[in-house]
Amino acid sequence: MTLVITNKDLPGLYQQSDAFSLKAQKRYVNLSRFILLFAILSSILSLLSTLLCSYDVKMSLRLVLVFVLAISTFFTFILRHSKLEQEWYKARSAAESAKTIAWKFMTHADPYMSIDGERKYLKDLHQLMSEAGVNIVPDASTAQRPITDNMRLVRSLDYFQRLNIYLQSRLLEQQQWYTKKAVWNNNKGEYWYWIVITLQVLALINSIALLLNPELPTSIISVLGTSAASAYGWLQLKQFKSLGQAYSSTANELLIIAELAKDVKNDKQLSDYIINAENAISREHTNWIAKRVK
Repeated sequence: MTLVITNKDLPGLYQQSDAFSLKAQKRYVNLSRFILLFAILSSILSLLSTLLCSYDVKMSLRLVLVFVLAISTFFTFILRHSKLEQEWYKARSAAESAKTIAWKFMTHADPYMSIDGERKYLKDLHQLMSEAGVNIVPDASTAQRPITDNMRLVRSLDYFQRLNIYLQSRLLEQQQWYTKKAVWNNNKGEYWYWIVITLQVLALINSIALLLNPELPTSIISVLGTSAASAYGWLQLKQFKSLGQAYSSTANELLIIAELAKDVKNDKQLSDYIINAENAISREHTNWIAKRVK
């Protein structure tokens, strides 16, 4: 039975960076979501305050509108100055780099093939932690040694066993993850694209109706326009289409690399194979970072 390596078997730096990145991502996305929703809510409140006749109701709605706009402005200020986006990217980069280093060490790949491989690995891990660019505070729930028992066990096996473990626990697992994410992002991209188109068409229909009947309230168009702009903003924030394409491309590339495993006959060839596979995985992540920060 082939040993299965999970993320729990990776060094603590990976687990801590991963948890930090997910937390920063969640906060950043939630703040962005609230800002977009408040923009829609503001336009709806503005519309209602013009349609309703009661003075007291109008004033109440306008008071709520002021409150909503104040919160939205505050959230925008927090989003701009919190640096959550940068923390998300930097921590994710540290986590993925720690995972790559750990797998290279486990499988005896270059530059950790020599007798000093462990010392070199610990030095690289320490350097990665120093250059992470974010203050990742150790968490007792995710604390793990730099070299876990299963990492040492994998490193002690022969090249063929290491290759099989790498294929099942790293390469094919990652390939399946990319495949699922590609499908999910492509579906979400289509879903939000049609929401934007629908809202824009409704706004266009209302604009034509306003030409035919100038007595109609113009605020309806504002609500639809704001909703369409917010939906498009969400589409741009999540980058469903570009992520779907990138994940699909990487998933196909990893399938090809998996087929080349049969050509590995010794430790040196295994090292070259691991480096090639890890470069493919790292390339996707590096491109993701570059697209987000440009």
